[in-house]
Order: sequence, then C-alpha cells, then structure tokens
Amino acid sequence: MQDINAMLARARRENDFNELCKECETLNSDLRNIMIVEKATKILETFRKKSQNAAEISPENALTSIMMNATVAGGVHSNKNMKRVSPYLDQIFGGNYEFNTVRITYMNGAQGLAQLNQYVANILKIVHLHDHELELEILLLCMLIMSSNGHISPKERAYLKWQFGYLKT
Repeated sequence: MQDINAMLARARRENDFNELCKECETLNSDLRNIMIVEKATKILETFRKKSQNAAEISPENALTSIMMNATVAGGVHSNKNMKRVSPYLDQIFGGNYEFNTVRITYMNGAQGLAQLNQYVANILKIVHLHDHELELEILLLCMLIMSSNGHISPKERAYLKWQFGYLKT
C-alpha cells in the first residue's frame, strides 16, 4: 500500500480515483480497521479544532453522520450497516459518546436518510471551501468504510463522486 498522502492526492483524478477504490477493496480487514480508526480520529480532532468558534456544529455528530452516511451510500439501509460502524465509533469515542441523535435520524426511513445525506453534504461543502486536505481524509475514510465488505459498489462510487464532486475530470 502506498503512502496515504500520495493516495489522497491521487484521488483527485478520475482514473486514480478508481484505482484507489480498488486498493481500498483489497486491503486486509485488520489494516482497514486500523486505518478507519486512525482516519476518523484525525478527522474528529480537526473538526474539534475548527469548531471551537462554531458551537452549532457538533464535531462528534458531524463525524458520526459522515460514517453512518457512508454505510448507506449503496442504497442499503439496515441495522446491520449501523452495527458495522458502531465498533469504530466505540473505539474512537471510548464509549463516552451516545450517538442516538444520528441513530434516530438514520433509522427514520427515507426521510431520515435524506436529512442525514443533506447534513453530510452541507458539512462537505464547508470543508471543501476551507480545507482540501481534510476533505480528502474524509473521502478516504468513506472509501475504507464502503470497502469493508471487499467491494465499493457502482452506487457507492457514484455517491462519492456526487459528494466529492470535484473528483470529476
């Protein structure tokens, strides 16, 4: 596996985006799990630093929403997907964070998913304007979560291209 920074830089180009998806798909599960926790922790720390003056945005809810949204990007909404992300959240937050607000929104059917999707889209628009490195870290986190079943589906790739629209060449 290449250097993470090189991977992130390559993600900006369409052909490299597809190659990066393939690299994420072929990671062994132990390495993927470590990378998910490391990426999410780094993103959370950055959110916390940047949100000191923006009390209306919870860094914890923002990260949790991004991670939960990545599990449903392929169009499958289920408790199984939510449980897939829960162990990472427990590791990241040390069990000290209750993500019921995001969980309730997530489990509220199509309307909840639309709200979650819009919330994540708004977060990413703000991040895109101010911090491209953070945006790429979030992209890689989403790819890692999506590839945890060994495959990033065409729907998931389309979601990534939509949420991270600048990827299009």
